[in-house]
Amino acid sequence: MNSMQRGPFRAVLLLIILAGLLGLAPAFKAADTLPSQLGDVEFWKMVTDFSEPDGPFPYENFVSNEISYQNAIPEVKRIVQPGGV
Repeated sequence: MNSMQRGPFRAVLLLIILAGLLGLAPAFKAADTLPSQLGDVEFWKMVTDFSEPDGPFPYENFVSNEISYQNAIPEVKRIVQPGGV
């Protein structure tokens, strides 16, 4: 993070801390009770509710926050024979 980004970041962090100290931040609390386990119906309902609908997905979307992972590609291509993986 460069110095231009640190100033606003620090200001927002300070505002969040102050809001928490003054009781202005939203209060988060843990659930009163949690089940020790889920049955099949509850589990699959959760999976279905949280998942996006089924359908065609024609594009691969590979993302990474790494900036140098591609540096290994030439060495991997050099060592691995075609069809060897």
